[in-house]
Order: sequence, then structure tokens, then C-alpha cells
Amino acid sequence: MGVTTPTSTTANCAIAVGAGSKLLGGGALIAQGPVARGAVSMTAPSPLAGTPLGWQAQGIVTVSGMGNVTVTAYAICSVP
Repeated sequence: MGVTTPTSTTANCAIAVGAGSKLLGGGALIAQGPVARGAVSMTAPSPLAGTPLGWQAQGIVTVSGMGNVTVTAYAICSVP
């Protein structure tokens, strides 16, 4: 295994769809480099306390090498 440098991101319903939208769910996607590999280590509503407005995701690098590992969070939102 390589380094475990975390990378994280959050997708928010109000930014993606507009004011008044509600979070229905979410998920995450990892993009890997030619040699570098990664995995999703956590996905959850954001914020964890109160009413969630978006979805957060965190990834880890499992094999370091050429290229970047990035994580993208996706929020599934209602239309206001």
C-alpha cells in the first residue's frame, strides 16, 4: 500500500438546484490516475447534525504513483 492522504468534497443542493431544494440522497465517485489508485472511505449527509443540505465524501490514496486520485460527491436533490 501507498500513502493514505485523504481528499474530500461536498455537493450542496442549494448550490446545485437552487434555494428550497431538499436532499434526497447522495454518493461518491473516485477518479484514478494511470498508476495511482484510491477508494471511497466515507460518504454521508452534510451536515451530520440537523437538517442535511448536501452530501460529503472522502477518499484515500491506496497506491501512490503517477496521476492523481480525486473524489467527487454527488447530491440527489428535490426540485423546489
